[in-house]
Parts: sequence; C-alpha cells; structure tokens
Amino acid sequence: MKVISIGMFLGEEDPRTTAVSWRGPMLHRTIEQFLRDVWFGDLDVLLLDLPPGTGDVAISVGQLLPRPRCLW
Repeated sequence: MKVISIGMFLGEEDPRTTAVSWRGPMLHRTIEQFLRDVWFGDLDVLLLDLPPGTGDVAISVGQLLPRPRCLW
C-alpha cells in the first residue's frame, strides 16, 4: 500500500498534535501536487481519507482527477 499524508510535510512538528488549516488556493495546490507529483504506480483504487467538513477538498479532487472513460 502506498501512502502520502499532509503530516509528511510538517517537518519537525508532530503531525498528531499539529492542526493544518489550509483553505482555498493553498489547499487546492497541495492536492494538485499530491496527485501530480506522487508516483503511486498503477492504481486499481485510490482511497482518500478526508476529515468532515472539507467540501473544498472534495471539490478540488473532483476537478483534478481524470474522468473515467465510458466504454459502451
């Protein structure tokens, strides 16, 4: 299983006790970088664990992920 987390970018700070309150363009660019720059290999499933109340994240993910092709 391949994993990427915002906590990996917090440096010396403890990700268990440090809140990340990014919104808007900063959050969108971070998600875009995750999806563009992280090599997951061939994926059958991409699982996203999003905290409650993160509508911005869901909108950004929906805009950035490729659309599946219909084969019929």
